[in-house]
Amino acid sequence: FLIGRYLGKEALGYYTLAYRIIVYPIQNISWIINRVMFPVLSKVQDDNPLIGKAYLQVAGAISLVSFPLMLGVMALADPFVYAILGEKWLPVIGLLVILAPVGMLQSINSTVGAIFLLKERTDALLYWGIATVVLTGIAFAFGIQYGITGMAWAYLALSFLLFYPSLKIPLRFIDLSVRKLLRALVLPFFCGLAMLG
Repeated sequence: FLIGRYLGKEALGYYTLAYRIIVYPIQNISWIINRVMFPVLSKVQDDNPLIGKAYLQVAGAISLVSFPLMLGVMALADPFVYAILGEKWLPVIGLLVILAPVGMLQSINSTVGAIFLLKERTDALLYWGIATVVLTGIAFAFGIQYGITGMAWAYLALSFLLFYPSLKIPLRFIDLSVRKLLRALVLPFFCGLAMLG
């Protein structure tokens, strides 16, 4: 809405395309896994150690796909846009590079919704969702002053800022520390970096 209103349709087209390229594969991976994870874990919803172990495996599996995928998009944004989209979409290149780390973070963040549901804490999910919407609006209102690139940078900064609390809140319901989760993500991250190199 903000981009269309203040920067025009062309800028909105660039940003929307870049965002869709980044988010589409991640949403599909996470959607499939969440559809499987919730019914399976709902059978053992009071067994926090088992849920925590399963969640770490799921997050590790997702990151093993999403981290190299997003780093690949970052590395190959230039030839990808030239070859697939054409020269009229060149402004998308910079947006893809900025938004690729957002895709990595969102691939993990998108899995915690199942925990809120398993533990019947949709109230906490609602409050966190409201807070996120407000903070996103503030970040975008600041970023829009610097064009679509400013919007992308604002979104990236906000994603990093919210990454820890977006995990900490639901993981405490299953007695799992964010540190343990991050340890499970280290190997896929370094595998992705090796591929990027």
